[in-house]
Amino acid sequence: MDGLIALLLGLIQGVAEWLPISSEGWLYIVSVLLLGIDPEEALASALFLHLGSSIAAILVLRKEIRAVFVGLKREEGRELGVFLSTATAVTCVVGFPLYIYLRGSLLPSSGRIFALATGFLLLFVGFALRLAISRKTKEASLTPRSAIFVGLLQGLSVIPGISRSGITLAALILLGFGKYSLKLSFLLGIPVILGASLLQITSVGINMLPAFFSSFITSLLLLRVLLSFSYRVEPWKLSILFGFIAIAFSFPLVIS
Repeated sequence: MDGLIALLLGLIQGVAEWLPISSEGWLYIVSVLLLGIDPEEALASALFLHLGSSIAAILVLRKEIRAVFVGLKREEGRELGVFLSTATAVTCVVGFPLYIYLRGSLLPSSGRIFALATGFLLLFVGFALRLAISRKTKEASLTPRSAIFVGLLQGLSVIPGISRSGITLAALILLGFGKYSLKLSFLLGIPVILGASLLQITSVGINMLPAFFSSFITSLLLLRVLLSFSYRVEPWKLSILFGFIAIAFSFPLVIS
């Protein structure tokens, strides 16, 4: 694979992974439909590129991750660790069997309608919160029930076209996690995207290193921007904005 093409694919992954759009779908379009890369190779490369994104997330959220491990040893502050562990376990229980079942049809091109649906889901959540803003809403707590619900939806993101970041963000905002929703969505994604990339590490060659570094650097920059932005806007506005972004980027998937 040409070095410039690899850099382009890494850039797409670094942007798409953290926005509510299908990163695999866009990589599939660019790789297969525009560059003529074999579909199986394109899918393996897309999954591998999650490695750069996950390492960037670990660096950006290292303080929160350290707090999780420290909290597991103490009674105080243990809720976040239990929440993340429970949600990740549920994601694996739901997602892995679903992946095995759908493995033969997991080409991103087959899930175009789900990519569009994720955008409308975010719009629905945003407008629903906006309509309810006049009444006092209770802030969500890190309960096992919330973890199971979010983990279940995250597990469904193995279905082609469903954006993991989009569906988890919608669930967290709807549950009432407020401005913490985006950061929590990123934390939830680290084990999932890291695991997906490690499964493909033996399927790609050294020519993918430029794509890896491109994905890493792009993710590093975008994560900081998104987190800073999420602290300054109301959750309902964030949900609506991400909904429009998801819909705008899903139409090329639908018509391709």
